[in-house]
Amino acid sequence: MADLTLGSDAVGLEVGPLTHAIDARWLMAYAAGLGETAPGYYDTRAAGGPAAHPVFPVCYEWPLALRIHARIASETVQQRSVHAAHDLTIHRPPRAGDTLVTRARVGSLAQRPPGAFLVVRYETVDADGRPVTTTDYGSIYRGVAVKGPDRAERPWTA
Repeated sequence: MADLTLGSDAVGLEVGPLTHAIDARWLMAYAAGLGETAPGYYDTRAAGGPAAHPVFPVCYEWPLALRIHARIASETVQQRSVHAAHDLTIHRPPRAGDTLVTRARVGSLAQRPPGAFLVVRYETVDADGRPVTTTDYGSIYRGVAVKGPDRAERPWTA
């Protein structure tokens, strides 16, 4: 029988930094993949290049999400993860030509009726260290128990 638990000692775990060069092709490809048709998503002549889709930050956060989940959960437990909450603050939109640095940190883990509720914060800054985006991403691991007490560096408020 597989161990269907997540340890609350994961709270505080950090991964990163991860650096990404944002270019017009990546911004346009993401918008196209979503089926967006607004011209601003494809205007390479606009100041700052094509507009970033509001949910584009998942592109540079995702590699760190995979790292965190692999560090704290077995493959069997990872397969039980369901996206349950997403609170994204855009301090300023990412732009073509940006070099962005993202870090991720497990902020809380608590038992909920459907399973373990994990929140990870992704903080992304530009080359000058100024905030670009901050995301609190919540996952429910269905049928998974929290080993240890519920822990939160910052309670889920969204």
